[in-house]
Amino acid sequence: MAKNKILSKIGKFIKGLVEETEEQENKIETNVDIHAAVECLNTALNYLQIHPEEKKSDDYVFYRFIFQAGYFIIEFCEDSQSTFRITFPNIANCPIEEINMVRTTCNRLNINNIQINAYYTEGDENDIVVNLTCDLPRITDVRDMVHALLTAFQDCFSAQKGFGMLYDDIKKNSISSRISDLEYTQFTNRRIKNIVAEAEIYKGLDNDAFDPDATVSDVEMYALSTWLKTYNLLPPTFHKWVKMECEGDDGYHFTTQDSDTIHNYCIVEPIVHKIGEKDDPQAKIGLIKLTYTRTLGENKEVDNHPHLMLIALEHVMSENNITYIRINAMSPERRAVNDRNFNATKQDELLTARTMMIAVDYKDGKSKGTEFSYMWKDAIDKKREGKTDEWTVEQKFIYDITSPNTAYDLYWGYKFFVQKRYYEASLHFHRAWSRMNKRYSLLEQWEIEKYNEVSFMLGESYLKMDLYPQAFFHFDGLAKEGNVEFTAELIKTLMAANDYRAYDLTNQTRISLRMFLDNAQKEETEVDESLYHFYDFVERCHVVLSIDYHYLDAAENDCKNMIQENRNLDFAHKELERIQNMRNSGIESIKRPEAPNNP
Repeated sequence: MAKNKILSKIGKFIKGLVEETEEQENKIETNVDIHAAVECLNTALNYLQIHPEEKKSDDYVFYRFIFQAGYFIIEFCEDSQSTFRITFPNIANCPIEEINMVRTTCNRLNINNIQINAYYTEGDENDIVVNLTCDLPRITDVRDMVHALLTAFQDCFSAQKGFGMLYDDIKKNSISSRISDLEYTQFTNRRIKNIVAEAEIYKGLDNDAFDPDATVSDVEMYALSTWLKTYNLLPPTFHKWVKMECEGDDGYHFTTQDSDTIHNYCIVEPIVHKIGEKDDPQAKIGLIKLTYTRTLGENKEVDNHPHLMLIALEHVMSENNITYIRINAMSPERRAVNDRNFNATKQDELLTARTMMIAVDYKDGKSKGTEFSYMWKDAIDKKREGKTDEWTVEQKFIYDITSPNTAYDLYWGYKFFVQKRYYEASLHFHRAWSRMNKRYSLLEQWEIEKYNEVSFMLGESYLKMDLYPQAFFHFDGLAKEGNVEFTAELIKTLMAANDYRAYDLTNQTRISLRMFLDNAQKEETEVDESLYHFYDFVERCHVVLSIDYHYLDAAENDCKNMIQENRNLDFAHKELERIQNMRNSGIESIKRPEAPNNP
């Protein structure tokens, strides 16, 4: 009892002491004029030979500068009693998959360092960015301000080093995964916003056995024939292989004239000689030289003159058991089409050269199957236990799929898609889509929605790979659903392919949207804000296309209407400047075709 009274008194004393200290600090800061404090800060920075770049946004001022190779930001509000906030951004970049370890590291660092606050945000390249902040008091003594700045900088550098050491230690000793990490799910969902919707109806999983042989294997995925077929790099007149010569800058060399060997050759072998070996890759640069024959004319006579294809490979980086390889392919016999009448659906009119990134996972097919089986069973268990909030994004995507082989392909397709491994994702999505497409007439409504999601991500993968005919195939069918996101991707595809139908589609869409929005306004009908965003997007695309086709007068009028309506202001001014530059260079305006009667 006496002990409790003593603890109570100590607690009250500490509480009072803290309150008194805070009161004194606030009193000191409040009495300091913000302008005097800013002047002191500027003097101190100048003393340290720091000359920051100053930017203003509303009432906030931002100082950006480099000190001892570290990039810092100081921000403050001119009209408040706030302190000076120092930010040491981007001290570390970590994969999203390791967000659990990032969170743990930040928490431990913050506990051990009361002056520094570590926090993380979503980056731009499928990663987590870690930043540091600390506060400076508003003081007017230059000597004290210099000391405060140097102390803050030193604390930031120490915290940066401490974060790295602590993170590495946690990573080495951690046996945790992100399987039950809700925050990972939220990050990933935002990354593919408007791409995949969460399923709403739960369907029980059937008892069909998972068959690894029915899935796309690593041998098939990285086979030269699969890769060439996916990217449509062989002409329709291809006859047969003549010879293949491969080499890597580490001394690797392989030559064959056997057609089957060429057909099954691993596209990344000049860099990664044996998939699954821990010491791979061994080469930094690789080259594949292919010669083949073609057929001629309607009679398909064989042209014995060998035709050439070159494939250059470059090892970009390796991390987390994944090797990223840049592939540049060139076929001199193919011609580039870049004119007004290009049709994205013509398979024989593609670019002569392609560049793409491919990732090689050291996991073999067996380990991939093991991971999927565990995750699928785990999804069922969590559904049964009412723990669906613990699902990963991959589990959310597959939980209602009844075919285990389709679920396998959707699991890995989705996972690769989020990782921006679009080639691998497209192979898995295509297999899943093909199975669903064969039984489309038998699909229930929820299955059709899933089918559309898969088709959308497959089309998006093709678009990221610059495979416009394949992307067009999927987006064209989806656009008929009336979904604005589907239509937007169709427009992007046609524009990327320089397809003349992009102009007609944007013209028809903007007219229809304008009529709908005008009627909604007259009838005082509430319209979702996303529809206005979509309308602005279509208008911008139409202006760009109008300028490209030299409909300068029409494009100029559209830009002026945007400015008058206070929409797309930066874009409109920029395009008006481009139009004027074109006029100055002697380009004359062409009359834009009349809008169709039935948009």
